[in-house]
Amino acid sequence: MNAKHLITALVLAGIAGHASELHWQNGEWVGGHFVGAEAGHVIWRTPMFSEDFKVRMDVLKRVNRFKTSVKTDEPFSIRLADGSRLFGSITGLDAKTLSVKSARFGSIQVLRDAVMSMQRLKAEGTPFPALTGTNGWIESGSERAAQKIKENLWRMVPGAALQQVGWNHRVSLPVQAPKLVEMQFTLNSSVRPEFKIELKAPDQERMIVETWVDDVVLQGRVFESVQKLSDDARRITLTLFWNRETGRCAIYGADGRKLAETSKPPVDTAETVPEVKAGEKKVAARAGGGLFGALVGVVQGAVQMRAEAVVQAQQGSASGASDVNPTGLTLLNKGPDLTLEALRIREWDGTLPKDITDVRPRIELTDGHYLKAQAVRADATALTVRELNGRETQLPWDKVLAVEMVKDPSPFFQAASPLTEMWFTDGEWVNGTLLQVRNEVATFKTTFSAAPVNFKIDQLHHLQFIGFETDSQEIDLTKLDALTINKNVLHGTLDASGDAQPRWKPVGALKPVAMTSAGEMEITRAVPEQPAGLRSEALFYLQEGDVVPGRLRAIDAKQVDLESDVASVKHLPAEQLQAIQFGGASLNLDGFEDPGWQQVRGGAEQVQRTGKADLGLNAGGSWGHPTFMQVNEINFNLLNNGFSALRVRLYCDGINPAEPSTNLLFGHMGSEVCFGLETNGAQMDRQFRQQSTGAMPIRIAITENTVEVFFNGVSARKIVLNPKMRSGSGIIIEPFSLWGNGEREVKIAAFSARIAPGRVAVPLVDARAKEHALTVPRFRKEDPPQHALLAANGDLLRGVIEAATAEHFAIRSGLETIQVPRNRVKAAVWLIKPADAISAAFEARDKEGVPPVITHWLLLNNGGRLGLKVDRFAEDAVFGTSTLLGNCRVPLAQIYMIRSTTPPDNAAMLALREWKLKFAPEPVLPESGGQSSPLLNQDAKTFKLPLLAGGDFDLAKEKGKVIVLDFWATWCGPCIKSLPQMLDEMSAFDPQQVRFIGINQAEDKETVKTFLETRGWKFEVALDASQRVGQNLGVEGIPHTVVIGPDGKVAYVKTGYEPDGAKQVAEAVKKLLKK
Repeated sequence: MNAKHLITALVLAGIAGHASELHWQNGEWVGGHFVGAEAGHVIWRTPMFSEDFKVRMDVLKRVNRFKTSVKTDEPFSIRLADGSRLFGSITGLDAKTLSVKSARFGSIQVLRDAVMSMQRLKAEGTPFPALTGTNGWIESGSERAAQKIKENLWRMVPGAALQQVGWNHRVSLPVQAPKLVEMQFTLNSSVRPEFKIELKAPDQERMIVETWVDDVVLQGRVFESVQKLSDDARRITLTLFWNRETGRCAIYGADGRKLAETSKPPVDTAETVPEVKAGEKKVAARAGGGLFGALVGVVQGAVQMRAEAVVQAQQGSASGASDVNPTGLTLLNKGPDLTLEALRIREWDGTLPKDITDVRPRIELTDGHYLKAQAVRADATALTVRELNGRETQLPWDKVLAVEMVKDPSPFFQAASPLTEMWFTDGEWVNGTLLQVRNEVATFKTTFSAAPVNFKIDQLHHLQFIGFETDSQEIDLTKLDALTINKNVLHGTLDASGDAQPRWKPVGALKPVAMTSAGEMEITRAVPEQPAGLRSEALFYLQEGDVVPGRLRAIDAKQVDLESDVASVKHLPAEQLQAIQFGGASLNLDGFEDPGWQQVRGGAEQVQRTGKADLGLNAGGSWGHPTFMQVNEINFNLLNNGFSALRVRLYCDGINPAEPSTNLLFGHMGSEVCFGLETNGAQMDRQFRQQSTGAMPIRIAITENTVEVFFNGVSARKIVLNPKMRSGSGIIIEPFSLWGNGEREVKIAAFSARIAPGRVAVPLVDARAKEHALTVPRFRKEDPPQHALLAANGDLLRGVIEAATAEHFAIRSGLETIQVPRNRVKAAVWLIKPADAISAAFEARDKEGVPPVITHWLLLNNGGRLGLKVDRFAEDAVFGTSTLLGNCRVPLAQIYMIRSTTPPDNAAMLALREWKLKFAPEPVLPESGGQSSPLLNQDAKTFKLPLLAGGDFDLAKEKGKVIVLDFWATWCGPCIKSLPQMLDEMSAFDPQQVRFIGINQAEDKETVKTFLETRGWKFEVALDASQRVGQNLGVEGIPHTVVIGPDGKVAYVKTGYEPDGAKQVAEAVKKLLKK
């Protein structure tokens, strides 16, 4: 690992390792260190930037500090009218204030009227006095372990409550249940609460309160419906008293009245579940065992279905609950969400109260009794209360469990927006206005204190920013630049201020900050309505990964001459080139205005342009563009025409519908629109449907490997492309016969398209043609081809570029130098010579050395990419140098991405690199008869070639005959020895049944004609100048003979010369004629 990579790893590890996180309203976040806050903004430090940055609170969502939970050491929890909850010691109480002291905020005076209650957090005989956040709670259950969920599903919410969003998740608290226990809890939900709460003792005794439909049922030694919940019920408060030894159990409701009471003697441990018979409406009681026991109660008014459901639940609980729920308290959420607002577990004296008062003010004592009394005054040791009869009593604080001050909070103490919520890891929670954070101390202005309160934040869990109004409209992220570091995305604005590193201004930041020089960084520029410099006349692909936009001036054996607007280089060594790709004229994306759009089928009646972006197609009509698939987005509206279907063919071979393409099918049935991909049988697969009676806006998003279709902004499907789904860059739009209903009129409107910056059309290369071009025949080993020219239609010509200008290429192919107009060439590729292992080792050694210093990669709108040592990011351009390209100046408006590391190759680079030649394998030995050819018994690909004597030979028209194709050339000695024998053998057959064609390989007409006249040979000769037909029929060496049967299938293949080779071919022909 070199030094730069080591620094990068350390920086990224530093970002990932920071516990603190800064979250924006738009969902983005960055790790780092919370430095402080002041005057409506947060100060943040991150390894991404070399200096702290300040960002406004109105764009922020929260600051996360520590995600762990701890237990407070303070003795009291004080609930305030604004929702805040303070932990501390009570040192005094008078008519106006409550004096509280804690290690976190020191001594403060809380306005008495803001105090709702005081709850003791530590008391003898009270295993769990009150909720204090998530400390001690454990998410449990087999489904949790199976899913391996990393984030906590149960979370702390205001009031130190626990909340869970999501079905069927449980949380447990390992608490020791006394022999005589009182448990009180309050639950709420956004819907009717659905829950199961279980208290389990070490001896496996348990008590369960659970909802079934609208019933709240009690399970233990009894099973009974104790309460019904209305459909609009959202909160439930219950108090349970349980004698584990006698089985006595009582349950009280939110109003303090007793709902149910049972008392059953202990029973054995054998578990019995009753049988529910058809038609029964009661669940009979039978002897049982364990705490569950048998069913002894009835579900009052329940129908048989509910009874059966309850029994099934009983069976499930008896068989599996002990394996899931640990000793202590377990809470299961059975609905969409559930919040545990309050919980208390303490010893019970065994005497049931007549009712449980909820009157306020009141005093709750640690021995379980209640006093209907009001707190009058207090000091650090005792509380003085006044009962209803006016008598005052002094109570030591260690005898006081809770002090309830008022029932309903006063609106006067509600904090006004904007406000900040401050949470601590022990559950303490403060609501107010954040004035500042300095030196790990947060200063808050609150409604419960006349003076600002200072809090130490060494155990801060998070800050939440609520109710801030931005001073601007909603931020449109599509109009902002995006910074990506370690897969974290942060939108903002690139600031080029003349430094060697770019500066970045995050959303809401007060000013730009300098970026660090280490780390894997990527900046993606916002795409303007009219991106600059989308086209380049040529792109020069270099061995080191640079792609230089420019203009070709000349090519010779040693170098390539060019001009570039971004680089000072004028000459490039030939060995540095991988390829040159040429661009055409820019597409006109305004509707159908580009001149490439044309009728594919039909006439004026079948294809009707009703506007520059509107199109009407009738049965038999289609509309296409041969090179349109350079775009990355297509938009149009599919109009409601009663019943119509549209096929959009993407990646066609020009406007040829017969070649492979990606066919998208759309149907509009008047009230519904459907979409699918065309499958075999011309039908729609995996239909996506959406209701619509009007025009349906359709967007087709295109990347190099995917096509995603959207209906009115909703993703209908994302399609991953494979090579069989495209053969070119064309598009065809046409009606479609959906479900056998025939083609019907279809109309589209508002057609438009976009080209993404940096997107370059991938040169079309037929895979077999490429393979053939890279295979060097044995006779060419000493003089292999050096270049390949690619045409727009995928045709390929290999040879040696002897010269080139801005107007044409001169390429020597075989023995002939061919002049090719530059406008017919889409790319020129430098071929890599075959090399043995020793040569490859020497070449690798020669390439070793000190790599060039590259600080940034600049990716351009026109497909260019430059690796530079950047000197400065100026306001209008980036200045830098390159060992090969010299001084460079790149206009900032033409850059769509800036990276600190080498970017991955795009599809065009992959298509144009690694054109490595290979030597042809030794031909099939003559004695094998060539019968190992993969073409055997396959349909011969049809072709049409010009004949030497005039006219054409069209294989498609020769069905019913035996066709013998003999591939040869005038310079081929074995061919010259083979041909006379082949002519003699073929002359014995009836020309109406057998046709013999000699296919000459890559020689000009005059050369072939002179050769035949000299020897006096007379037979039909077809000219395969490009060797395309030879490639398709597997010609790797000559002579090569292919025999095609009357059914059009390849019946015999032979390569090479042997004395009786012609006789072998004749025997194969005779066998075909006998069939």
